[in-house]
Amino acid sequence: MTEAGVIAFFSTRPGLGRTTALCNSALLLAEAGKRVLVLDEDPEAPALRRYLSRFLPGRPRDPVTAGPGAWAGMEIPIGSGGRKLHHAVLDGQELGAAVPYDYVLVNLRCAARPSAIILECDSAVLCFRFSPHGIEEAAALARETELGGTPVLPLPTMVFQANQELLRAARQRARTGFGRDIEIEVPYDADASFSDDLAVTTEPPSSGTGQRAAYERLVESLTGGAVTTLRHVSVVYVPGYDVWGEWIGAQVDLWGVRVEAIARPDYINRTPVDLLSGDEHTAVLFVGPSDEPTGLELQRRRNQRPPLPGRGLTRVLVDDHLEAGPDDGDGMEIDLRGMHAAEAATELQARLGVCGSFVSGGEGPGAVRFPGKPQVLVELPPREESFTGRQSLLSELRTGLGPRWDGTGRCVVHGAEGRGKSALALEFAYRFRGAYDIVHWVNGEDVFAARGGLQRLADALDLPAREDAVTALKEHLATPAAGRWLLIVDDVDRPETIEGLIPEGTYGHVITTSRSAGWPEGFTAVEVRQLSPGEAIDLLTSGDELLSLTAATKIAAAVGYLPLAVHMARAWLERELSSTQRPRRSIEDLRTVTVERFLFTFGRIRRELQLQRRPDDVHSVLVELMLDLLRGVPGATGAPWLLQAMTFVSAEGVPLDLVHSTASRDFAVSLIDDYGDGFMVDALLRLLHEHALARVEPGPRGRLRLHRVTAEIVRAGMSKELVAERRRQTLTLLARHAPAETEGPEAGRFAELGRHVFTSGALASLDEMVQRWIIGQVRYLFLQGDRSSWDKAVTIGDRALANWTAPGVQVKSELLNGLRMQVANAYRALDRPDVAHGLSQRALQELSGARRVHPLRYVAAQVHGADLRAVGDFDEAYHWDSVAWEGMTRMFGPDHEWTSKALNGLALSASLNGKPHRAYELARQRMDRRRAVYGESDLGLLRTVLTAGVLLRDLGRYRDSYDLVRAGLEQLATRSAKGDPRNLLLLRLEHSLAAADRMLGRSFEALARDRETFEELRSLVGGQHLYTLLCQSGIAADLHARGDHAGAADHARRVAAGLAAMRAEHPFAHAAQVNLATYLKAGGQAAEARELAASAHQALRRRLGLRHPYTMAAAVTLANQLVDSEPAAALELEARAHDHLARIFGLEHPRVIAVRENLTNTRRRQVGHPGADTGVRNDLEIEIIGN
Repeated sequence: MTEAGVIAFFSTRPGLGRTTALCNSALLLAEAGKRVLVLDEDPEAPALRRYLSRFLPGRPRDPVTAGPGAWAGMEIPIGSGGRKLHHAVLDGQELGAAVPYDYVLVNLRCAARPSAIILECDSAVLCFRFSPHGIEEAAALARETELGGTPVLPLPTMVFQANQELLRAARQRARTGFGRDIEIEVPYDADASFSDDLAVTTEPPSSGTGQRAAYERLVESLTGGAVTTLRHVSVVYVPGYDVWGEWIGAQVDLWGVRVEAIARPDYINRTPVDLLSGDEHTAVLFVGPSDEPTGLELQRRRNQRPPLPGRGLTRVLVDDHLEAGPDDGDGMEIDLRGMHAAEAATELQARLGVCGSFVSGGEGPGAVRFPGKPQVLVELPPREESFTGRQSLLSELRTGLGPRWDGTGRCVVHGAEGRGKSALALEFAYRFRGAYDIVHWVNGEDVFAARGGLQRLADALDLPAREDAVTALKEHLATPAAGRWLLIVDDVDRPETIEGLIPEGTYGHVITTSRSAGWPEGFTAVEVRQLSPGEAIDLLTSGDELLSLTAATKIAAAVGYLPLAVHMARAWLERELSSTQRPRRSIEDLRTVTVERFLFTFGRIRRELQLQRRPDDVHSVLVELMLDLLRGVPGATGAPWLLQAMTFVSAEGVPLDLVHSTASRDFAVSLIDDYGDGFMVDALLRLLHEHALARVEPGPRGRLRLHRVTAEIVRAGMSKELVAERRRQTLTLLARHAPAETEGPEAGRFAELGRHVFTSGALASLDEMVQRWIIGQVRYLFLQGDRSSWDKAVTIGDRALANWTAPGVQVKSELLNGLRMQVANAYRALDRPDVAHGLSQRALQELSGARRVHPLRYVAAQVHGADLRAVGDFDEAYHWDSVAWEGMTRMFGPDHEWTSKALNGLALSASLNGKPHRAYELARQRMDRRRAVYGESDLGLLRTVLTAGVLLRDLGRYRDSYDLVRAGLEQLATRSAKGDPRNLLLLRLEHSLAAADRMLGRSFEALARDRETFEELRSLVGGQHLYTLLCQSGIAADLHARGDHAGAADHARRVAAGLAAMRAEHPFAHAAQVNLATYLKAGGQAAEARELAASAHQALRRRLGLRHPYTMAAAVTLANQLVDSEPAAALELEARAHDHLARIFGLEHPRVIAVRENLTNTRRRQVGHPGADTGVRNDLEIEIIGN
């Protein structure tokens, strides 16, 4: 229990701001951590309850109706830090008694004379107006109160400050009346007249003006400086804690307090020594490792009082995994460990003593991310442990990006080779990774490497498998759902390389590194030059064997202060100083001799390079110097060989698993004696790493990388003959790593090998093993089902084909044509069927003309059949699919996977060729065989269920189709985990089930299912994909069945346009026009319907022939357009259609019956039968089967 300071608030009359002043003062005291009791002498007056009720959870809508009894003894929470006010009714208790409060504020009734209560208070605040009468009245009351022994602080309220002349006169009158200057004035605020909010909750602290500033000065005066205003916050951070400094600074800024987030060295250099740890108005928040001294501790100035909580130097603990460190300040800490963002902001706010409704959250586009929030994905190369300095460049990069998301968001780090561009970007990514939810590193050496990196990010984020993963990723990163993200695209020679790949939006940042400074507008340029002398010396002296400052200065200058060169020089010195063959001399002498030897050797090698007319730049000299040192290591002859081989792979390096693989070691040991078992390989890798010639990144996904500069210098030092030999050997190593199958558990190796296709020169190789790798690579890319992969597949394939078919080059027919077929697959996937058709036709011709029957002949026939279907040549497709299936059956047997695939293709071609019964029989045969061999849940079986469902509907067996597809959906559902996104096969089965529903008369269910499936397909593969368009065609048919002909026509028009855009003369495009004509006629647009129907009918007759079911359906649709104006022509069309359809499907097929009814109606019209003109006419929907 302590003796409280008792302060009365009084006035001569109501309406002078007495209660407002008391409540604002009470809140400020509570913010500062003081225990405050508010006593109310006049509980019937509602003002005090009205102000304070706003802080009660679930407060009554009208606090005036809550009587004083409900308020007696009430605790009122203030802010979010556990602060409380206590309210009680003044009941005659002795005010000076010891109570568990620091301050007691008494709200007195209005009176012209001082009451007995006020004479018991320690001090009093007298509120009055600056009018002549108000001053006179208040001055008299103040004199009488002070005569009773209670000091009075005059407080003019609602002071209008616009008229300075009148204000000066009022101040002079008050000075005369009170006998002293009036130090504090509460200004008039017009907005406050319309609100019950208190100034301390609506105005930012330490603003210097406004009502809150006046009340802050009032509280400081009343407490004798024990409670001061927080005017400034310095958030001082050490490297690695930058993002915490930014986040804390952003929160304080939201609360309206002046704040700066600053690195510790900059803060120390710029701040007076006696203010480093803050003062009574300033908080210094140190953010760094919990076990690191702040470096800001100072002896308190003489007579300086201990700082209040939330003032002076305070350590902020943020590392969840570390315990608290030493107490090196005033023992003040703010512990944010283990907290969520809202909890951390609340704790920080409470400890600084800042609260109020003006505090807003930070979740919008400009908000700073909470660093303690778990990250979605961080994919970076290992950190450069030797990185040092570059603080100004890191700050420039951060500023250029915009830490508050107000900058360009795009930066290019550019500079000459070996300046440390990648190292700077990598250090930035590690240092600021807490500011992002996603951090991802992308190799930008070519467009396919960049696309591959973005594809890997899309896969890691598990985005829906759309036709183009890169497009899906860009769309995702442009939304708030992605959170904050950082992409680093490394080593981009030309901006065009990544044109169209950079995501847009306000939620992410992009850093590119490049030797080129010529980047387009929108990229903030950050130029990287050599290290400063101090940074270079720090890098040289940070090892175990420290150099003298003089020696380090000489070496740094000799290597031009270039980061890569300094790193190599340090590696040379460490190797020499750690040598077990060092002579017996003192360490100081040894260092001196070693430095002299380095400088001498450096000069000697430069002279030798000049004599050989080879480049003698610093990097070339140092690479040769390190190789010279490496050659002197016993048993290290394999290291230079491995270094030379690495110059032919991607800048991303190779996995250590590949280097260690049995296939790689078996081949390498035949060339290099030192390249033996795994232990020897590890020793060679260590030598390359310690000589700074390569970087070995350990771990489960460890890699071996070469710096681009090193690779270029090593390659340039090799003769043409040696380059050819090392390239051949490297290609053999890579090809040995290629799996035999492009599907299955080992197929993922192709993802790694794909990084090295271009840099290795594999596309020009005539080695059969390498050529088989390339064929497998193209096949693997085709199977990925992604546009970026297909683009890469055709690029690889086209370049390889150009080399394999060059004059004088001989390549085995099965290899050459095997590649043609795989490239054809990729072209077909890219909606370029003409190119695919030409490739597969050429392959088929050459394989068919060979003497020996190779299995590839039938594979080529199958691929060619698919290409023929894609271009709409259904007759030829059926022929070649028949050849493929029959040949594979003879060669492999009926249950082989390739035979099964050929059978499915043949069923599709039979259907499209107008052979529905044959098509279904083939599909049923495949289903029976797959079911017997692989079981009910086999994916191959379920894909055939999709085909068979359409074929059953084609035969008029709608119920059988529904049951089959429904069962297939249930089987597929058991294969998918709960919550997984629905895959393409499942969605196509859903669309097939909707078609069966519609044909069974359940158009409502069909429409609901089609609409849901359409949206998912559009998200999964895009709106213009064939399967999405076919589903939209189903929606049109559903709407037509329900009588919404206008809606049906709208959807059908989009389908027709989409299919025509793929290939204008394809039968599918004309079939879509037939359906559109049906809906237009039903909707009253007869003229356009007739024109479309006639055009489509002629095109289908020309492409498919008179007897094809598509042509017959078009004839019936055209007849429906002609029946009113040209009944004879309609009759002829319908009679022919009926005869042909009956031969194909039988007389009892629903379509045949529908045409027969139309034919009867047309004949009745011709003879003028009553009611014939209004009779119902049947439409024939064309359900496009797809490929």
